[in-house]
Amino acid sequence: MRYGIAPPLAIPQKTGAAPRVVRFFLDSAHGEQFGDEVLNAIGLGLEGTINCVIEEWMKRAVDEKTAKAFGIRPGPSYLMSHLIAGAIEVRMLGDLA
Repeated sequence: MRYGIAPPLAIPQKTGAAPRVVRFFLDSAHGEQFGDEVLNAIGLGLEGTINCVIEEWMKRAVDEKTAKAFGIRPGPSYLMSHLIAGAIEVRMLGDLA
């Protein structure tokens, strides 16, 4: 996903995720999906759109099927689960991520 400064700053503010993890997430297939949802809601203005999609992804639950398919933990927050998985990959890959 090609992104400006707003998504990488807004996501850490709402989730506490490290900026490097957010960049890794936004460059993933799930980050592309996140970006598509931002573009679909762009009528709210950029900041409102990003906040709306962040809130929606934070409210989405991860079921067992999704957790197994993507190797993320099941739980109450789709966004946090993907960010945690990304943080693990960033830590494992180091500067390669």
